[in-house]
Amino acid sequence: MQPSKIIKIFVAAAAILMVAACSDLFHQYRSVEGGWMPTDTLTFQYHSSAEGPGHCAVDIELRSGSSYPYKEIVLRVESASRILRRSVVDTLVCELYDASGHPHGSTSGILRQTSHPCGTIDILPSDTIEIKITHLMDDAPIDGILDVGVRLSQPGRHQF
Repeated sequence: MQPSKIIKIFVAAAAILMVAACSDLFHQYRSVEGGWMPTDTLTFQYHSSAEGPGHCAVDIELRSGSSYPYKEIVLRVESASRILRRSVVDTLVCELYDASGHPHGSTSGILRQTSHPCGTIDILPSDTIEIKITHLMDDAPIDGILDVGVRLSQPGRHQF
């Protein structure tokens, strides 16, 4: 077998294993087209089952266009548990371009999509998790950010 075919088979097998090794519990976007004001709070709610998913990774995803003028965006991310009655606030710096000016993430035409790890969260059985996101940029409104999303995933658990 040719070395290039072996590499292609290996890459395909690795991709399948990565998809099977991580299960998305929640994945939603909110649109911010037309300008995102610092006072505009994007809210996401996840309702866990009676079993509760346990330990989950949180990723913030951005879809941006070519009109976004900065190499990064700074976000305030607040996650709250209804059962525990406590919230955690974090500041997330999302780099959209590298130091050479090349975009991070995947592109499709003028649309760019990036994913930014935002730590982990423990979700209890029958809990409601609320995640609120605002931007901390000086400009108001900021243009070029089209959608903001939240992904909750659980490593090692897969659903077929």
